[in-house]
Amino acid sequence: MSKRLGRHVWYELMTTDITSALEFYQSVIGWNLESAPAGDSHNYNVWKVGDREIGGVMEMPIELKRSGAPAHWLGYVAVDDVQEASRRAEQAGGHVIVPPSNIANVGLFSVVGDPQGAAIALFKAIEPVELPDATAPGCFSWNELATTDPAAAMKFYGAACEWTPTQSHDIGPKGRYQMFGPADKTIGGMFKISDENTTPHWLYYILVDDVEAVAERATTMGGTVVSGPMPVPDGGMVAQIRDPQGVLFAVHSS
Repeated sequence: MSKRLGRHVWYELMTTDITSALEFYQSVIGWNLESAPAGDSHNYNVWKVGDREIGGVMEMPIELKRSGAPAHWLGYVAVDDVQEASRRAEQAGGHVIVPPSNIANVGLFSVVGDPQGAAIALFKAIEPVELPDATAPGCFSWNELATTDPAAAMKFYGAACEWTPTQSHDIGPKGRYQMFGPADKTIGGMFKISDENTTPHWLYYILVDDVEAVAERATTMGGTVVSGPMPVPDGGMVAQIRDPQGVLFAVHSS
């Protein structure tokens, strides 16, 4: 298996306010920006850490707005065959939200929803893509799923993304924190939601040098610190933040 398969290779922000989102993440995280070319109907901008492209941002399509879907981050996972992976996702109890579609000169993707309600994109590039560097500040480094049924979710993502369970540990009332990944690497974890008002969702973590400074800048720029900054067992710090459009993300330091 290629080391790219089963790995997140792109992170896309679908927002309701492009201008605000660009200002917020550039100021708070320090990302560089490759602006959308003139005449781009989707106004698709690319986030960069130095010269490394790590993701993109676009205004939510009108169809999603009309459906009531909130602004959100969407992770793209590399697969060998988008159509086959989408079929496996359906067979495992999920559904296809966006059918396999071409991105001109880039590759093929689909968006699938798991049986509990979280969504992820499946992607195959025309040319091999550079994997995100999880050890570089500004890059995404962890992928966390909050779900109502971790066992069913693990089965679904095992089928769609070919992930397998790795380590797990007890997290008290929330049960066990189950980590997962492709055959060669642990890339994230999942846990059972304990609050009935919380819907299943993905939370993506960004590595930063100073969590407290990031949280302070986020507040200044109109965001909201949901939890933290607080220490974690490995000696680092973590915080969960909502941007001005209400999109949740996390930052951590090692």
